[in-house]
Amino acid sequence: MLNLTMVCNFLLDFGITSYFNQQFASGNRRKEGFFSRVILTKLILSILYGGVIVVIGKLSGITDWLLLGLLILLQVLTSFLLLLRAYLTATQQFGRDAIISVADKFIVIIFAGTLILAPGLAGIITIHQFVIIQVCAVAVAIVTGLILSFRDLVQVKTGLNGIVKDILVPSFPFAVNIFFMSLMARGDSFLLERLHPQGATEAGIYASSFRLLDAVNMVGFLFAGFLLPYISRHQNDKENIHSTLLSCRNLLLLYVLMSVAFVIAVPGFVNTVLYHHTNPYNEFVLGFTILSLPSLALVHIYGTALTASGNIQVFLRISLVFAMFNFVLNLFLAGRYGAMGCAIIACCTQLLYAIVTMYFSHKKTGAPLNLIPLLEIVVAALAYWAIIKSAEYLDWNIVAVAVIAGLFISYVLFIREKISLREILKSVTEN
Repeated sequence: MLNLTMVCNFLLDFGITSYFNQQFASGNRRKEGFFSRVILTKLILSILYGGVIVVIGKLSGITDWLLLGLLILLQVLTSFLLLLRAYLTATQQFGRDAIISVADKFIVIIFAGTLILAPGLAGIITIHQFVIIQVCAVAVAIVTGLILSFRDLVQVKTGLNGIVKDILVPSFPFAVNIFFMSLMARGDSFLLERLHPQGATEAGIYASSFRLLDAVNMVGFLFAGFLLPYISRHQNDKENIHSTLLSCRNLLLLYVLMSVAFVIAVPGFVNTVLYHHTNPYNEFVLGFTILSLPSLALVHIYGTALTASGNIQVFLRISLVFAMFNFVLNLFLAGRYGAMGCAIIACCTQLLYAIVTMYFSHKKTGAPLNLIPLLEIVVAALAYWAIIKSAEYLDWNIVAVAVIAGLFISYVLFIREKISLREILKSVTEN
């Protein structure tokens, strides 16, 4: 049911958040009541989204309408929260955005965590209570966001023609691009469950690996959320944009590649910690699934550069080609090779997707490639993998070794200025 509500998020957002972020950051829409018209549009889309989910739920035989309703409400509120955060990042209020970004998670951890760890207080937590806590947490974060952005909530302009012309039509390419990227990321799970003879089991194995991929990939979304308004705001300062882009790329890739190196070095340890059991097949699936992370990181950086510079149509065509390529491969191979096949297909298609996105981003926007630092970060990640593998072989404390080795390698790269926190901090603080 959660997957159902997430897959249809295309209808709920319609690319408006990305379009709003770009437009507001560039200063094009600040004096036109644009914010309030976007909110009105989101309200209309929320009603449409809820109706579609209810119809699909009815046709699918869903009977727990309370849970489905809570999940719909959670997705709608989350969509509005992302819009408010887009406003804060577009106006370079990264400190306030940081507060909003952790507020709902903090509330969920405190209240849901207490109920989970201390069931004697209110009994064993149910799935309905868990979702209700999330809904309330997001609502509190939204109220906080509204307080921080109140000065831009001008009188709502209710003209339908204005909404269609100024918001829905311009945001349509963003919406379609999000749909294709979602299809590439989520379509394989859908096909796997329905085409494989043991679809539910294989989908569960793949999902257990994909959860870790999703969690680590959140950092990439944070970088994209910073870069989109930053590049839109500084279109005329190419040198500044390029230096910040490279710094973000190198820092994100260091984090991602070291995460990948750790998981590939000790997949059994990771599976045991997360799920309290493991087997060779699950470890192989986890290893290939996590290999998609570097490609996703590069798409976050260079895809954002294309989007923020007004080349969304180019990015859209690239996403279309690889989404269809990924879907067709899974259509023919997911039923035969299961979770392992989906993981390998995702790894290969995401790599090609990243390479093509990098190429066209460089061609269209001049975004620097600077491959030498990339190679040095890859070598550092390989060294990190060897250290973790050795720790496992020698039966040392893997977590302690991972932390110490990670800090040392990061320090060496910082000293060699392959990773420049100074550039990123300067970009944030000067605005």
